[in-house]
Amino acid sequence: MKPIDKKLDRLLKTAAQAPPPPLEAPPFGLETRVMARWRTAQPEDDSVFVFAFFQRAMIAAGVALLLSAAWSFTRSSGDAMADEAAVSNYELQAGLNP
Repeated sequence: MKPIDKKLDRLLKTAAQAPPPPLEAPPFGLETRVMARWRTAQPEDDSVFVFAFFQRAMIAAGVALLLSAAWSFTRSSGDAMADEAAVSNYELQAGLNP
């Protein structure tokens, strides 16, 4: 151990053995001021957290909407001919049935 560490260790041991300082009651005026301020305090507004939650929810819903729209457009661009053939087949079969 370094000499500084020994000194620090000795100081910490003696500080741990020191008696705790006596506790004094707060002055009467302090207690009445704290209680008066507590009674007149404005209630906390919880709507800030609700609005922040709804804002994040709307952003997430918008992102989901954009992703699903982009996915829909990419999937439907290659199947346009198949959709037209299915509609024409349906019309043909509907016209043949009495």
